[in-house]
Amino acid sequence: MKKVFFGLLLFGYGLASGQPTPQVSNGLNRFRSNYDVGFYDLNVKVNPTTESIQGTVTIRFKALENLFRIQLDLVPNLEIVEVTQDAQTLKFLRNESVVWVDFPEPLRKGKITTIQVTYRGKPQAIAGAGQVGGFDWRENLSGKSWITASTQQTGGRLWWPCKDDFSDKADSMRIHVVVPKELTGVSNGRLESVYKNRPDGYWSYNWRVSYPIQPAGVTLYVSNFQRIQDQYEALDGAQLSLEYYVMPDRIAKAQSHFQQVKTMLSTYEKIFGKYPFWRDGYRLVETPFQGMAPQGVIPYANFYRNVPTYDFDYTIVHESAHHYFGNSVSYRDQADAWISEAFATYAEILYLERTKDYRTALERLKEYRKLIKNTEPLIGPSGVEWLPGTQDQAYKGAWVLHTLRKVVNNDSLWYRTLRKIPERFAYQAITTEELVRFFNQELAIDCTAFFNQYLFHADPPVFEFTSVDNPKRFKLTYRWRTKVPGFTMPVRVTFGDRYETLHPTNEWQTVYLKKEDGQQFRLDTDRFYIFGSHLPLE
Repeated sequence: MKKVFFGLLLFGYGLASGQPTPQVSNGLNRFRSNYDVGFYDLNVKVNPTTESIQGTVTIRFKALENLFRIQLDLVPNLEIVEVTQDAQTLKFLRNESVVWVDFPEPLRKGKITTIQVTYRGKPQAIAGAGQVGGFDWRENLSGKSWITASTQQTGGRLWWPCKDDFSDKADSMRIHVVVPKELTGVSNGRLESVYKNRPDGYWSYNWRVSYPIQPAGVTLYVSNFQRIQDQYEALDGAQLSLEYYVMPDRIAKAQSHFQQVKTMLSTYEKIFGKYPFWRDGYRLVETPFQGMAPQGVIPYANFYRNVPTYDFDYTIVHESAHHYFGNSVSYRDQADAWISEAFATYAEILYLERTKDYRTALERLKEYRKLIKNTEPLIGPSGVEWLPGTQDQAYKGAWVLHTLRKVVNNDSLWYRTLRKIPERFAYQAITTEELVRFFNQELAIDCTAFFNQYLFHADPPVFEFTSVDNPKRFKLTYRWRTKVPGFTMPVRVTFGDRYETLHPTNEWQTVYLKKEDGQQFRLDTDRFYIFGSHLPLE
């Protein structure tokens, strides 16, 4: 199949509504915040020959106020054929990716309403391998279609009409992937049935998602997959369904390599609690390139190989952590995406600590430290579509959590707090402020200045100091240089095998430390993500 990029061209408007045209907004504006989606039923037919899709989506929602208009989202290169309510055609207006739907009579606050949107077209094609949003159309080695939707970073609007806002999770969803009969359609949730008697010769794979889900986390995969079934037994004896959809020539390799899924699930269960989408099962689907971690169904393109030295599959360990942080505990705004990336990357470190040892985990963490750029804050602008320019949300974010662990200096308390996060915020979309308040409460310390410095400013805290080195005594004058006033954080300094814990603030302090001849002073950067600046004496 030829891969073609379809840009965001502005097609013609829908039916005129008679209402003034609002301004396009990707934030939680008036026409997004006035209703709450409870359920989607998405039926999409995938045509590999024309590289096109057509479908309908039924949307059930509750009016949160008296309203006459709601906003849906769909990229302009996909045509909306009609919008209906109880078989009555509704007027709609399009502007770029925004679709305003008007109702002939105002909907009263609290009213539950169902509409249906019919659409068609050629979805944006992925320009290159990786995580840029769109569809990937290609053939596998046996000449069969191999199709992947990758839209978790860019939103569900790239291929289906929805309220594409991170803050609104539908309570549940049905997804019908309609494909040529020689192919299999895989999506989120649990496979309920396969309907084989369509007059067009296509088969419909019918999936049900029984947990809250964001539109950006909805996906599909199409090919001549072979399904491998397995089970994981939880600590309480409960059985979790495991399914792996792989290329026909990879069955034996997948059966062997994917045994480590059970080790991952067991390790994360001990740290974070049981896998959060238990009823829907756990699923890996072989894809031609590595994507993100859509809810319950991870694209797998890691060639059945482990990370050298550490002996674990990065995709399995990292992307599965996103089921806890990203899919269950989600962020309300792309500005807060660090929550997903930092915790998933830090979960890798904790996985190594549990399956190997602390020293091995620290070595992995040090590798990530070398990749930190410190060119932009971890938190981006809110209310707009924004993607970071570096991987600092992952690498630096993991170091921020590791640093906080060492500030707390109580692993029992730290692990109890980590475990409570997926419990307290299960299936919710949260903000950074909510998470910081949670840490303040659970750790019984005020972490506000800590997070303000590490998240809202590109530079980490700088330990500024001057020193006078005598044979038996070391005079140290020091302070924190930070963007956030009133910043305080303990830090360890070492002489050989000995260490001292200091409590710097933004004000200069002086301390005299004992030392042996020849011992060198250094900051403990194994425990804290900080910079040091040795100033000359005046």
